[in-house]
Amino acid sequence: MLTEKQQYVLDIITKYIWENAKSPTIEELTILLNQKSKRWVVQYLEALEKKWFLTRGRGYRSINLV
Repeated sequence: MLTEKQQYVLDIITKYIWENAKSPTIEELTILLNQKSKRWVVQYLEALEKKWFLTRGRGYRSINLV
């Protein structure tokens, strides 16, 4: 079960991938989510990864939806 904010972040990522055929970077997500802190974005990515909604690799655009 996702929180409302987690679902919002997942929706933004899904929309970005659908429209651009590539995953967003942390910097792009920070802008898209209107946040000042990259750490905030990373914490949400970590939460989504723990719940198996996405995986992340080591690359620049390494967010993959499960």
